[in-house]
Amino acid sequence: MNKRFSSMSQPSASLFILRLLRQFEDVGIRYCVLRSYEQLPDEHGNDLDILVAEKDLPMARSGVMDVSRDLGWHKVAEVRRFGYNGLYFCSPDRAERWLLVDLFTETHWRGLSYTSKEKILEERVRFKDFHVAGPGAEAALLVVKELLPWGKVKSKNMARDRIQYCAVKDEHGFLECLRPAFGKRTGTLLLRASKVGDWDSIESRVNRLRRALLIRSLTRHPLRQPLAWIEFLYGHIVHRIRKPLGFFIVVLGPDGCGKTTIAKHVGQAWQQTVPPGKEPEYIHGDFNNLPRLRGIRRLWAKMRGRPLPPEPDYTKKHAGAEVVPHSLLKSLLYLGYYFWGYVLGHAKVQRIKAQDRILIADRYFYDYFFQRGNMRLPHWLLRFLTWFIPKPDLTVVLNADTEAIYARKQELTVEEIDRQQAVIRRICRWLPNVIEVRTDQDIESTVAEVKVAMTDRLLSK
Repeated sequence: MNKRFSSMSQPSASLFILRLLRQFEDVGIRYCVLRSYEQLPDEHGNDLDILVAEKDLPMARSGVMDVSRDLGWHKVAEVRRFGYNGLYFCSPDRAERWLLVDLFTETHWRGLSYTSKEKILEERVRFKDFHVAGPGAEAALLVVKELLPWGKVKSKNMARDRIQYCAVKDEHGFLECLRPAFGKRTGTLLLRASKVGDWDSIESRVNRLRRALLIRSLTRHPLRQPLAWIEFLYGHIVHRIRKPLGFFIVVLGPDGCGKTTIAKHVGQAWQQTVPPGKEPEYIHGDFNNLPRLRGIRRLWAKMRGRPLPPEPDYTKKHAGAEVVPHSLLKSLLYLGYYFWGYVLGHAKVQRIKAQDRILIADRYFYDYFFQRGNMRLPHWLLRFLTWFIPKPDLTVVLNADTEAIYARKQELTVEEIDRQQAVIRRICRWLPNVIEVRTDQDIESTVAEVKVAMTDRLLSK
């Protein structure tokens, strides 16, 4: 179980979960918590997986929304797909964490149901003051949940020990859970291997398991299964087109202000906020869609037998301030080449956002406005070109006293830092979704400000 957060750090999340499960019990919703329930509600992960009967889904969703309103949690987003309704909430202070309530009516792989939800709900058991899946069903789910998509049996957090224990304890429940989807013979083979921990044997059969699931799904439900596939594909397409939960953030500031450091810490903090599997991605400058001109020039010189151009020495004090501005022609040639890399970046931004992940740039196209080497570029042209590049959902401007930036990293002179900050202030008057944060405070406070701004931006979508 993910133990990043506990009741000591997030009492409101524990209260949210406790109130929700009690409400489900009070109104008679048929449900069961599928995993990571041993320490609920005091210790919990970022998401709560609950299986509900399909007829109870509207009432279950209504109950989740009622609890969130009562406790002041904010709904960030809602995802609806085949057999799934996911509700994303952020805590009342918007800074600490999110909680994802996953309501499942199907357990499936690519639209193929791999367990009997009816048997799971029929044989659920009481644990503390709420219902959970029976031991056999829990073991069966743990076996096939990651086996079908990834070809491996779940191994994190002593999951395999748990599978063995539950399979031995409840053989009947294990078989009844998998028999409709895979057949009695295949279910028995999985049970025997799970009881003795023969994971290699299970993983070697993954392709046969997938074929068996496909064939039995089509023979048992020749009309319903194609409809399930249509619903499965429709849900994924709609989610990608409408409002994906992904986020594109740009960190802006003069050299030496800590852009890379802040970007990395924001990514790490956000990763602890959202459910697992949503790792952030970073870019530095552009999207790397085109070969670097410097590399092309060095390759051309090598092919012609000429001396290689020297690499710039950025270790010297004030090396950035000693950069000689390019001529207007050279700047336009560089801009004309790399601009198309930014245009092609639309595909990457859309892909990352559709995966509900965040993309963080600690340098971006906006740097052309204040980089010393590109001082001769007309700002009207740069501003015009920004219409064609991916727009960040949030631009974070890092600000601090000039002396503080200079003391941190003597990459620029005091005069050059002042010049760059003045240009950044001018372009921020028309850049969309800009926030300014101070970097002369502790890094945790800076990151917290950015997280609140990101959450507020998502809430406003």
